[in-house]
Amino acid sequence: MRICGNAFENKIVATVFTISVFALYIILFHVIDKDLKEKKAIENERVKYINTEVYKKSNINR
Repeated sequence: MRICGNAFENKIVATVFTISVFALYIILFHVIDKDLKEKKAIENERVKYINTEVYKKSNINR
């Protein structure tokens, strides 16, 4: 296969390249989305804990 090739080969190479880039984009987006969901879950647990502690302290002071 020559570097330039013919038009049909160039289309195949371009198609394979586009599909692989798109697949990498999907994988990257999935990893980032999963990481954000984990951070949000951790933050929610933190907020629940803080709210519980504040509620306990407010009842002690009454």
